Amino acid sequence: MGLRHVQAARDAGLDVVGGCDRDAGTRARLPADVPLHADLDALLAAGPEALVVATNGPSHAAIAGRAMEAGVRRLLIEKPLGTSLRDARAVQAKAAETGTRIVVGVSRRYSPFYDHLADWLGQGPIGPVRAFRAALGASGPGCNGTHLIDLGLRLLGAPPARVWGRLRDVGLPNPRGPSFHDPGGWAVFETQDGGRLHLEMSDDFGYSTGFDILGRWGRVHIDELQGVLQARARDEAGRTAPLHRIATPLADIEVPVAPPRIDITELAAAEQADLFAATPPRADAALGSMLLQAVVGMHMASETGRGIGWDEIPAWAGDREFRFT
Repeated sequence: MGLRHVQAARDAGLDVVGGCDRDAGTRARLPADVPLHADLDALLAAGPEALVVATNGPSHAAIAGRAMEAGVRRLLIEKPLGTSLRDARAVQAKAAETGTRIVVGVSRRYSPFYDHLADWLGQGPIGPVRAFRAALGASGPGCNGTHLIDLGLRLLGAPPARVWGRLRDVGLPNPRGPSFHDPGGWAVFETQDGGRLHLEMSDDFGYSTGFDILGRWGRVHIDELQGVLQARARDEAGRTAPLHRIATPLADIEVPVAPPRIDITELAAAEQADLFAATPPRADAALGSMLLQAVVGMHMASETGRGIGWDEIPAWAGDREFRFT
């Protein structure tokens, strides 16, 4: 991901003053004219105006803290913001204290497709969104699931109130290495206005089935990999019929949005642009903390075997560190 950020920065005409990575293979893939620094202190000494933190999760909070102490006031931190609620909130507090602008890399937050879709859903024939269903097999709720939780809650338009879930470790190797633990599973988040986010990320299937957005009068199906965007809804007359008339026909409707196109490097460039924007960040430290709490809530629900109120999660988690990614 760090290499994608280098490419995105150069495409945008930004000066890349240096890179730093512990992994020799990654260092070797940096463009030859990008200064390579032996450690973080050397990179910070180069005086960057902005820093992208694209390491694995356990180092995010420490790197962010050292960068802020060194005077860097623009930080792009790939999700998760931290691997404990304590660390995430410490980054959030330090940013507020120092006046540091933080952008968290939840990439679909920067997708023009989802911007246009969210606007259309708010006024289109689907009606108010009541449920969001996402399925992505064998890919880690704490890693890829963070993106789907963010997207679902955004389209539902309300913060989470409760979570149910079950995680089950079947022994699949983690692609990031044996020190990371992100077992598959499922969760249901209920929002404060009764909306539902269904997340299916179990490790007993290995493909993406896409997203379903269920509104009052219709539904939208999205498959990003195949570029599929389909919508069906009751016609105008059908919307006056009682909702329990489930045999009311649905008709294909046109969504005035181009089919989804997800280019990670383009989205990284949009995240970087947000670092220098005059408006509030689209994905700030508060959002990063909330998304981390959501994944921690899945672990709490799984370990306790019950539904969990949102406000219960911080006390249960304490200083516990979760090594999702």
